[in-house]
Amino acid sequence: MTSWHRICTKDLNVLGSWVSPATICRSASTCLYRTRNKYPWLEMQTLYPFSEEGISRAVADAMAMKTVKSTIVPWPELAE
Repeated sequence: MTSWHRICTKDLNVLGSWVSPATICRSASTCLYRTRNKYPWLEMQTLYPFSEEGISRAVADAMAMKTVKSTIVPWPELAE
């Protein structure tokens, strides 16, 4: 629970963000582009089908650090 009274009395600024601020997109894209020959970014992403089993595997693999990026896709043929 947030104590808004403490935030107000200390004159704090609160900044919200979902995952990361939009300003980071350009530098992240530049980094990916510059390192495209060094790291196989697409191969490091693991696709899972949008099913109970696929979601369970995606979460389990991510928690076990078996994948860099677990991506759940809506169509099974994309995960093949």
